[in-house]
Amino acid sequence: MAVQLSDGVNSVPVDTTSKGLVVQNPKNAAQAGFVGLAAIRDPGAVTGTPNIGYADITNNRRLRVALDTPLFQDQFNYTAQNTTTWKYTTTTMTATWSGGAMTINGGAITTASTNAVVQTYRSFPLYTAGELTFACRGNFTNAAAQANNAFWMGIGNPGTTAAPTDGVFFQLDATGALRGVVVWNGTVSQSSNAFAYPSATVQHEWMIVIDAGLAEFWIDGVLQASLAMPAGTGTPTLQSSGYAFFQMANSATAPATAQTFKVYNLQVTLYGMDTGKPWPMIKAGEGLVASQGQNGGTVGTTAGNLTNNGALPTASAGSNTTALTTGLGGLFNITAQATGTTDNILTSFQNPVGSVNQTPRTLYITGVRISMYNAGAAVATTSTNAILSLAFGHTSVALNTTESATSKAPRRIALGMAYWAIGAPIGMTSTPGDIVQTFATPIPVQPGEYIATVMKFAIGTATTSQSILGAVNFDGFYE
Repeated sequence: MAVQLSDGVNSVPVDTTSKGLVVQNPKNAAQAGFVGLAAIRDPGAVTGTPNIGYADITNNRRLRVALDTPLFQDQFNYTAQNTTTWKYTTTTMTATWSGGAMTINGGAITTASTNAVVQTYRSFPLYTAGELTFACRGNFTNAAAQANNAFWMGIGNPGTTAAPTDGVFFQLDATGALRGVVVWNGTVSQSSNAFAYPSATVQHEWMIVIDAGLAEFWIDGVLQASLAMPAGTGTPTLQSSGYAFFQMANSATAPATAQTFKVYNLQVTLYGMDTGKPWPMIKAGEGLVASQGQNGGTVGTTAGNLTNNGALPTASAGSNTTALTTGLGGLFNITAQATGTTDNILTSFQNPVGSVNQTPRTLYITGVRISMYNAGAAVATTSTNAILSLAFGHTSVALNTTESATSKAPRRIALGMAYWAIGAPIGMTSTPGDIVQTFATPIPVQPGEYIATVMKFAIGTATTSQSILGAVNFDGFYE
């Protein structure tokens, strides 16, 4: 039976399309009521109860907002383990990198008592006032869960063949049940409901949200379960910090069919806290510091001539087309030259061009330090005066590269001068000392471009055996 709402004069109109009431709030402030701000985070399709979040108003009548701090991210588009970022432990079972994914049990073996663990070297702290979030895209490649095979992923201290003893993670156990698990120093809490096994070969979004009192487990944007922290504990894990990890193990009884898991990317984020971390610090925490190689390239140090028990570089004549040292800084040794106009390349580094298996990144240089001393022989009849500079942005190692539609000439920045008086002995450092420059505006080096340190001998003599030995250090990060 229809009911018409009316005050005897005015009726409430009905939208003829939606059949809903057309409501207009009062425009007079004195007549306005109050509205409680809330939002449905999840409608409860799996849990059975809508998950509702309420807005927080501070004492000084401001709406509290949350700021996110990215802590770590990786895109598994490379073809070999990045040993800078990831620790890899295995017993027969392997992890492989190909096709834009990291595959746990890449060899698809069913061998009993085998395992593979890939974890970050970096740990992620859990804060009382913030939410630590683990999020990745990945999928099992087997159409059904396999008995006698187990898989874990999340934040914690991974084991080898057994579940982590401290952490918050998804667990596909040896019976084939997929659940959310919280372990506080061996005390286990797990979701009462087993999650539906996600379809194979299709990427799914897996997310764990952890705060001081609750852990949430989401698959494809749907809340699967919420777990309170174990009774009597004040933190999700006793360690209050954990590694991002992926772990798989076959039991002592071999599974009938091999199980594998492909993960395509990973991001760890801190929600709800303004940590004040500057962008370079965030990038360094992700492993994107300039002093080490990146995913898909040569890992390890990017500096040249700096190796364990390595000999000092041999003195060589400088030129403007060939670098004395290839690397982002490092050691160089240049023979003394007569007064001239030649720009000599001391160190040169090409920011990797990148490819589908190596993400192209911009290299930002935020500072440089150059230290030098007189080597080989004392300064003879003429003082040695050198002008130091930075060249960047050129698309070929040579400093005489020209600007054109397809190439870039080096951009130049003067760094300072170094001086050695007549008679300066071997081992004498330059006057006035180290050349140190920091750049309030970072110097961008795009993929494929070079950055080089350069020396010109403004005054000098080509004294037999005299050389200048130096060390160059760059500060910077990749983005």
